[in-house]
Amino acid sequence: MPPLFLLNGKNDAFETYARRHKRNLIRGFTVDEAGIVWADDGATLVEFPLHWPDEAYRAPDNVTGVFRWAFNECDVKRVVASRELAIVGAPASPVRGDLSKIDPQSERYDPNFLVIEERTASAAASQTAENNEPKQTANSHEAQPPADSTPGGGEIIESLGALHEKIDKVGEKVDKVDKKVDTAIETGEDTNRRVTSLVGFVKTDLQTWLAEQRRWLADQRPRVDDDELIEQFAQKAAEHINKHIGASDREVGEEETHLQGIFGGTWNRLLPETQSSLISAGVLWKLCTDISAERFDYSGIVITATSALESELKRVFYTGFQQYMVEHYGDPTQQDANKTYQVWPEKLLSKTKKRYRQEAASGEAELPSLNDHFTLGTLLHLFSDKNAKQEEILVNRMGEYLRTVVREEYCGDPVKAFTDPDKSDNFVQQCENIREDYRNPAGHTAVLDRESAKECYTKVVGVGKMEAFHHTHEVEGLIMTLYGYLK
Repeated sequence: MPPLFLLNGKNDAFETYARRHKRNLIRGFTVDEAGIVWADDGATLVEFPLHWPDEAYRAPDNVTGVFRWAFNECDVKRVVASRELAIVGAPASPVRGDLSKIDPQSERYDPNFLVIEERTASAAASQTAENNEPKQTANSHEAQPPADSTPGGGEIIESLGALHEKIDKVGEKVDKVDKKVDTAIETGEDTNRRVTSLVGFVKTDLQTWLAEQRRWLADQRPRVDDDELIEQFAQKAAEHINKHIGASDREVGEEETHLQGIFGGTWNRLLPETQSSLISAGVLWKLCTDISAERFDYSGIVITATSALESELKRVFYTGFQQYMVEHYGDPTQQDANKTYQVWPEKLLSKTKKRYRQEAASGEAELPSLNDHFTLGTLLHLFSDKNAKQEEILVNRMGEYLRTVVREEYCGDPVKAFTDPDKSDNFVQQCENIREDYRNPAGHTAVLDRESAKECYTKVVGVGKMEAFHHTHEVEGLIMTLYGYLK
């Protein structure tokens, strides 16, 4: 059934999110004791429980509308109403009473599912009184002996025996409760120990580790390419943080549930390493909210959040691009190198054409293979090249590939969709700003402050932590923006 986006109260960010991702938005819903979801102060039935104790459900007289898919897959056999109901979300010319209840036998819509039953005012009042009348259970009647009966000695003994049995059963239940309480206490103590350990890691161990790694970075410069060095540092740091955060099941589970609510169906499309980094960034935020120490380093949040973005960018713009090229232009390790360099962008290969020819001249040439090196800085250079011929090959092939993965509305000029020169905040430039403003400083600066980490997290992840920082404006993270372009 089409997904529902339930929302109580006014929230512009979530409403925009629902519209963008084509989710039905229900604002101001309520759920009654039976588990039925209502809107419009109980006048519209939105969602019905899958399991119902009776074969029929009688809609209250004040109900005027029902969502078309409200009863789909439910085990109730029919719905009885006292008036015609408006079917919300029905096709332009719906069959009368089409609530899209599919008959499992015929696999067709059941036209007799909704029954309109005329009821008199007295009948309605009678049913209301019946529904409001307290009901007695069979046990309550059995507990009342006849008024004129007096129990004999045998009956008293039997009653006492039954009473002892009940007391024994109560005692057994109390023992079980005691065991559950003991288990809960042990679990709580274990949770406290793990949380304390995790807080210690964030406040002390991680700070020391980051300082040591920065000293190592300082010793390496300028002997190693700076971007490559920062990438090595960031990857190592993300793995270190994910390893420690991942050991705390409770915090990971809570944050994953939170992120699933933000990303919706997109969450399951993300790479496992992306999910791990996003979870780590979220857990770190929660653990850092109460830290007021001066010069506390928030680099861990920036590193994990940007690592998540980098993983998805690599998958879409690099690995996916390479796979497309192999399928349509041949595997470079299995064909003549000259043929490869005629059609392949050199940036996707392990060596340039010039280097290959130099090796060939010395008699030690190996065929080019797929390059696996991708950083945040790589993205910008996948859409342009100083060499005019290489740029032509790159842009043409990138356009061909992107048309196979983007939504129809972007197929006309998919390269421009990501790199529109008339927009200073186009997608590729926003990713480059993340690298320059947050990712690189995490490898250079002695301490990355809270404000920078907050900005980076919000730009990458989006609305996930709006409530923690009291944002009131709409924010969509770059990862969700990326998937907004994709099929």
